[in-house]
Amino acid sequence: MPQNVSKPVEESKNLKDQVTPQQTPVPLLATPIGKGPIAVLVAVIVIACVIMVIFWRRYNSPIRVLIDDAMLLPTIIHHTSFPTTTPTLTPTPTVTPTPTPSYLPPGRQTYKVSQSPDMAGPRIVSLTLDPLDVQKKQQQMILVALSSSTPVSGVSVTLYSDTKSRVLPLSSTSGGWSTTWTVDDPVLYRYILVIRATNSQGTAKVIVAPRTTGPIKSDSL
Repeated sequence: MPQNVSKPVEESKNLKDQVTPQQTPVPLLATPIGKGPIAVLVAVIVIACVIMVIFWRRYNSPIRVLIDDAMLLPTIIHHTSFPTTTPTLTPTPTVTPTPTPSYLPPGRQTYKVSQSPDMAGPRIVSLTLDPLDVQKKQQQMILVALSSSTPVSGVSVTLYSDTKSRVLPLSSTSGGWSTTWTVDDPVLYRYILVIRATNSQGTAKVIVAPRTTGPIKSDSL
């Protein structure tokens, strides 16, 4: 029995001798973690400084100009007043349409005149205008036919045109009393002839209006 007990003791001693001693951990080399990013940052700063120096020399300090402009902008906005304008509505002028002149037959035309029998002076029979539709700077012949028991001392025609009036004396001819004159004013809207004939019994007056824009007051002509 004792021999059997001693064997395990010896075996345990052998096992103890065979135990591999624990190795001491070798410290790893410490890698500088912060060294890489710092180097990159330093390089970026250096490059930025170089670029700033290049711009400074080439463009006369643009960074300073930008800084000055940025500082000056609020002052400009503060001191600049923007005027407020109220739009003025200009009324549209009313255009009065020009009326179309009344139609006149072309060429020579004769007006027959009716007259009261008890009117003093010669009797005015007719008025002939050649041409009736006369234009400015054209010549026109005016002929008045009369009937009178006594000699006629004078005949005249007062012609009212668009902007003026004039008295045209007539001369005695074989066909009546006539004149030829050069039209000096348009007769587009006012074309009124007032005939006056005088003899020993008095003066007869007749109004012929080829064109007019309103009623005619005989007393004012």
